Amino acid sequence: MFFKYSLLILAPVLLFLSCVEKEEHTFTYVVEGSVVSVLGKPVPGIQVVMHRSYTKWQETDTAYTDNLGKYNVIMTLTSRQRIFALEFSDPGIVERPLPYKDTIKKVTYPEQRDDITLHQRFVLQDTITLHTDIQVDL
Repeated sequence: MFFKYSLLILAPVLLFLSCVEKEEHTFTYVVEGSVVSVLGKPVPGIQVVMHRSYTKWQETDTAYTDNLGKYNVIMTLTSRQRIFALEFSDPGIVERPLPYKDTIKKVTYPEQRDDITLHQRFVLQDTITLHTDIQVDL
């Protein structure tokens, strides 16, 4: 009799526990940066694309620099990653006498050792100087 009642209580608990999904680890990688010209002035309207490396899937985040030349790109993954590629291009949103050259920069995050925390966030600060695409005809 006791077994019958304990089974009636235990069965719903076990059923509930089997339906609960285990939460995955997430790793959020952030680059907060600014884009300046060779004169040190902010460059607005530059497209910044953060590319994930080490994968066959194309995962990216895109941002545009504001009037102060600042940008913020974020990527949240379920696996660790240390190296990303940042692609800078001038899409022509802002009128300029000369467009800026497309530039790619590698960013590397420090070694990550914490295996306990479920949701980890890593932030890098970066500044890049873009050059114009000036052609010289001889």
